[in-house]
Amino acid sequence: MLNLGGKSICAPAAQQNATLWRCEHCSSFVSIHSGFVVSEAWCPVCDTGQLELCGTFDSLVEHQSWDA
Repeated sequence: MLNLGGKSICAPAAQQNATLWRCEHCSSFVSIHSGFVVSEAWCPVCDTGQLELCGTFDSLVEHQSWDA
């Protein structure tokens, strides 16, 4: 065990990219928060469908009207 002598060391958090994805197979929505840009992902719910990027959370929040 590492003893730091009561000092607290906090490293700055990396900038995270928050994106929203939809599974083509089971229609689940998945959010991915990553320090890296994700270009391709597979569904953790059904494990067979490839996820389709819906957008970043920042760009989704900027929409003022939504289609039903």
